[in-house]
Amino acid sequence: MEKHTLPARDQILSYLRRNRGKEVPVSELASNLNLKRSTISNAIKELNLQGHIEIERRSLKRGRYTVVYLTGDLIQESYVHKNEIIKIKRESKYKKQEKRVPLLEMSFINEMIYILKSPDYNPEKFFEKIESRFPKSIEFITDFVTPLMHEVGIGWTQTNLSTAEEHIISNRVEELIIARMPINGDNQEKGTIILVPVEGERHVISLLSLEYIFRDLDYKIINLGRSLPIESLVQYIKDLPDLPDWIFMSITLPTYLGTIRRNLDYLHDVFKDQIHFAIGGQGISENERNFFPLADIVSITKEDLLNFIDIMN
Repeated sequence: MEKHTLPARDQILSYLRRNRGKEVPVSELASNLNLKRSTISNAIKELNLQGHIEIERRSLKRGRYTVVYLTGDLIQESYVHKNEIIKIKRESKYKKQEKRVPLLEMSFINEMIYILKSPDYNPEKFFEKIESRFPKSIEFITDFVTPLMHEVGIGWTQTNLSTAEEHIISNRVEELIIARMPINGDNQEKGTIILVPVEGERHVISLLSLEYIFRDLDYKIINLGRSLPIESLVQYIKDLPDLPDWIFMSITLPTYLGTIRRNLDYLHDVFKDQIHFAIGGQGISENERNFFPLADIVSITKEDLLNFIDIMN
């Protein structure tokens, strides 16, 4: 077999383009491209993080196998939501938010990052500083927590923040949210929302943020915190005295786009229209907004979250 000179990632992209519209098992890549499994694994992770491809793991009777395909390539049409909730969302009073963060606010966010990673961090003083600037729950989340964690993610990706610093900041932000968490929100009459990360993901700050907001709006919240197999989630829901009104699944890393779509399919097959489904997080880009026809709400921006709150309230 002729020896390839292209990097593994380029070979894989070229192969997928030649097989456009087809799901390609990793074993097929290994066989046809004569690449080591470890080389393929590293290459597809890189391509996935860059948004070029999607990865899905399919169950077998024993174990799982992995397929890859070009991002969005298997979606043959642009889905249009017909759910009444989406119609309400489109008529929301909130206008599209400007994506660029003002320099003054960005300066404040960077100052807070510096304080949060400092060994001299004082949680009580920091709490007072944030409390006075963001007295309302929604502003605390949308104007502080979300942009701060976005900048932390960028800083870690660009190696401006070490892994240890990223962990320290994340843990301290979690503690801050929990310290401010409203103690109400157990009003069964208003509705129940289950919060859970997509299967395989471990980021919890987005779920804590949602719990904070909806507890403040007096909803009953079940925050599962850590991810679990979709079959276990379904069984847990079935064992509840009453079905929840909403399941909100968060995704922070684009690595799990295929997984969240598969999870939604599974949940919808089981519960049909008995439960509303929402997904959101930094792992979804604007280009992928319509790739989830079974989601009643896709929350990517601050505007989306405000629309969702408008509907729920």
